[in-house]
Amino acid sequence: MDVIVFNRSRANARKVILETKHATWLSYCTSINSNTKLSIIWETIKIFSGSLTYASIPQFENNRIVASNDQHKGNMLGNQFEAVSSSMNLPTVL
Repeated sequence: MDVIVFNRSRANARKVILETKHATWLSYCTSINSNTKLSIIWETIKIFSGSLTYASIPQFENNRIVASNDQHKGNMLGNQFEAVSSSMNLPTVL
C-alpha cells in the first residue's frame, strides 16, 4: 500500500516539476525581444540545459594560512608571485 502511495506521489511531483519547467521556459521565451543581448540568451539556454558550470579556484594554503574565499586566494597568489618575481635577477630593459 505504501509503495503505491509513494509511486503516485513521485509521479505527481515529476508532473508538477515538468509543468513548472515548461511554464518557466515559455515565460522566458515571451520575455525575449529585439533589445535582448544574444549573449544573455545563450547563457540562459545553457543554464536551463544544465551545461553551464562555474569553476572555482581550489582551496590552498600558504604558511599554514588557508584561503577562505576567492579574494583571499587572489591576494595570496599575488603575494607569492611578488615574492618570486622580486627574488629573480631579471635584466633591466631600457
